[in-house]
Amino acid sequence: MIETGAKKQSMKRRHLRIYRKRREKKTLILILICILLIGIAAAERIGYIDMEQFISDKQEAIPYQKVSKTAEENTEKYYYRQLPEEQKQVYREILEGVRNHTEEIYVHDTDADETNQIFRKLMKDQPDIFWCDGTATATTHKGTESYTVLKPKYFYTAKESQTMQTEITQVAAKWLAGLDADADEYQKILYVYEKIVDEVDYDESAPDNQNIYSIFVNRQSVCAGYSKATQYLLEQLGVFCTYVTGKTTEGGKPCMESGEVQRRLLLR
Repeated sequence: MIETGAKKQSMKRRHLRIYRKRREKKTLILILICILLIGIAAAERIGYIDMEQFISDKQEAIPYQKVSKTAEENTEKYYYRQLPEEQKQVYREILEGVRNHTEEIYVHDTDADETNQIFRKLMKDQPDIFWCDGTATATTHKGTESYTVLKPKYFYTAKESQTMQTEITQVAAKWLAGLDADADEYQKILYVYEKIVDEVDYDESAPDNQNIYSIFVNRQSVCAGYSKATQYLLEQLGVFCTYVTGKTTEGGKPCMESGEVQRRLLLR
């Protein structure tokens, strides 16, 4: 009986040690599992942030048109001066893109209609741009950062435009060479007016009649060509001039046909 009792007591102590070891082992395993889960969660969180940042960076990598010209270079342009600052940036982006014959111009604007309006105003300010007329399609893309893509319609390639620009520059320089070096503002305006009228015929069927190439090279144009050429030359002479459009309300003849367009200059 005594031996059996001792065995039972020994077995009880053994079972108790095994139970304690198992409990300690379970506790240790639980602690390790907790540590592991915390580590995994942290790693996943870091990875998620990195991935989120990566995706965000990708979304924000919009290829906006880079601008090399300074804002001051357009301060004498009438329509540019009327724009609020944020639209002036869009103006400069479009101008840079058009001068480079960029097919898709990414601008900081969230309204396609507004972008088109800015483009049309730009064309009134820049008479030397003859390779497009302000016709374009604009698409606004909404997202984390909204933007607009402008696709102008170009009539000539960059290479063709460069050749044509050289022709225009040579003729314009030749025409202005006849102006008295001491001419005042009025004399400059009168000289440009008479020079264009003497050198160019009015012809509604003339090619390129909406731009200055028709004036300086083809010598045949309509009111748009006359007006832009006048603006182009007067700006070279330092005389402020802008291009104004409008509509007749009583079916009258356009101002150019009545010989008045050259007198209707907007002067400072």
